[in-house]
Amino acid sequence: MKRFWIHFKISHNPSENIGKSVLIINGAGGVGSIATQIAKRYGLTVITTASRQETTEWCEKMGADIVLNHKEDLVRQFKEKEIPLVDYIFCTYNTDLYYNTMIELIKPLGHITTIVAFNEDQDLNALKLKSITFTHEFMFARPIHRTPDMIKQHEYLEDITKNIESGHYQPTTTQVFEGLSPENLYQAHQLLEKQSMIGKLVINI
Repeated sequence: MKRFWIHFKISHNPSENIGKSVLIINGAGGVGSIATQIAKRYGLTVITTASRQETTEWCEKMGADIVLNHKEDLVRQFKEKEIPLVDYIFCTYNTDLYYNTMIELIKPLGHITTIVAFNEDQDLNALKLKSITFTHEFMFARPIHRTPDMIKQHEYLEDITKNIESGHYQPTTTQVFEGLSPENLYQAHQLLEKQSMIGKLVINI
């Protein structure tokens, strides 16, 4: 998540981000929950998506200014609520499903980042009219390829840890299984398959 904000070139000074906004798709998931808090701490207007009362409340607890229903047309909701186009979009769920929607909701010269790989062919030329920057983010790219700045992976995680321990960020873990066992793996997988998980699920080894 920390590297994601660096991709966006967002200032750490909240006063420099006044008037800037980000749409986080699937704000109640583990990644969306911490991304919302980081964006809010940096002074952005944060728009997230959810679909149930409990996930909407969770997003608001994490700091979202506006929560939209991702089971309904997001473009229509933007228009109905008179929400301006956003500077940044962070997609944490089904990039294929939201690809064209994100292009419609981003400002010209905006930046879209996703952590979810495409499963279908998409038209990259659709990004051209608005000169949109599109980034795929993979947190293990540095260690896998042993890049010269590989230590950044440690620094980003350490920064988030310090902010959680200092109380600036709320913990996002809502479910913990004790022990790495077939039973726990099965139960954890079943929870994730239901696509109703809020926050982060952890298997404590």
